[in-house]
Amino acid sequence: MTVDTLPTPDATIAIITRNRKDELRRALRSSLEQEGTIEILVLDDGSTDGTEAMVHDEFPQVRVVRFDDDADVAARRNDAAELARGEVIISIDDDAVFTSPTIVADTLRDLDHPRLAAVAIPFIDVGVRPEVQQAAPDPDGQWVTTIFRATAYAIRRDVYAEIGGYTPEIQQFGEEWDLSLKLLEAGYLIRLGRSDVIHHHTSTKRSYRRMDVYQRRNEWLICWMYFPLPWALLYPVVYSVKGVREGVRTGRLRNMLEGIWAGAKGVLRAPGIRRPMTRTSFRIDQQARARLRAGTALRLEEAEGLLRPLGPPPKPPAGGWPAPADRLHAPMRQARTQLTFALGRPVRCEVCGEVLFRGIPVVWRGRLKLFGAESARVRVDWDKMNRMTFRHVDLDRCGRPG
Repeated sequence: MTVDTLPTPDATIAIITRNRKDELRRALRSSLEQEGTIEILVLDDGSTDGTEAMVHDEFPQVRVVRFDDDADVAARRNDAAELARGEVIISIDDDAVFTSPTIVADTLRDLDHPRLAAVAIPFIDVGVRPEVQQAAPDPDGQWVTTIFRATAYAIRRDVYAEIGGYTPEIQQFGEEWDLSLKLLEAGYLIRLGRSDVIHHHTSTKRSYRRMDVYQRRNEWLICWMYFPLPWALLYPVVYSVKGVREGVRTGRLRNMLEGIWAGAKGVLRAPGIRRPMTRTSFRIDQQARARLRAGTALRLEEAEGLLRPLGPPPKPPAGGWPAPADRLHAPMRQARTQLTFALGRPVRCEVCGEVLFRGIPVVWRGRLKLFGAESARVRVDWDKMNRMTFRHVDLDRCGRPG
């Protein structure tokens, strides 16, 4: 039986891995214990330790797809969304394990509202922090947030495709933030989960230099891409100061400075990557984060009234002015018209003598310019005496004396 002829699963558990076959083995064992019709999909991102062979030999019921180019986590999560057959994608790290067989089923039940595109599944960073993260404050009500950890989350595949998935250039250590802001701007929220926890056993095969550099770089890139002004300029500075403090505390200052420099260069080299979110979405994000820091969260009904209609935000018309300049354009044109009318001199058609417009003469770069002519169709020429002359474009409708 081919993949295409298999029954549609309730969900797809997608795991991205690279050279962690021992940790992956534990993740797969716990995944196979989940209740329901579950597809398990492993994306091997260029492993050299025999990961693919291990999955084939020990877990024949698991679907494994190997890539040889090591494209990094963000790109591979996009690949997982294209390959998954379930309508909901459950993503866990290769060093994470489900602690009970009902976690996936309970998570699917939490996607019970059109505004809820994802669920942040509760988890514990074993040996790092004893607190449960991403859990709803209490089991009653629909508690939402605007950020999640990719260690443990679920997302509707149709919404994932609608917002375009992860930005591959982010790579890792920030890709969740990128996706979260896309969801929020499209009118979706992330529910804090109510299931049993996932245990995240932080792998010893981890490059702290890579993590530090990517985190600091991505703070610059994401703030510049999504935050409205002036916050797009202020927040990178704030994050940089925090990064320097963290670098001094941990003895990894060089990593932090390298990441900050990479982020600043990325912003300067690619100013066109900006696609700022609305100020309303930005305020919702800030409010949701403040609630989480206070140990609580937003209720769905609180945030829903502030959200834009579901779906991707409408694109501005071609040639239009980006906000907030579009709100200033009309009054600026009106002020220019009034100024031209008050100070300008009448300019007449050299053929028929009719007043074409009122203009203000200005010398710019050694040449005479005339501000005005907003509505009249005129032709401008220089006659033999180097005098600027104006006349109607359509001489047939020019009221010439007969």
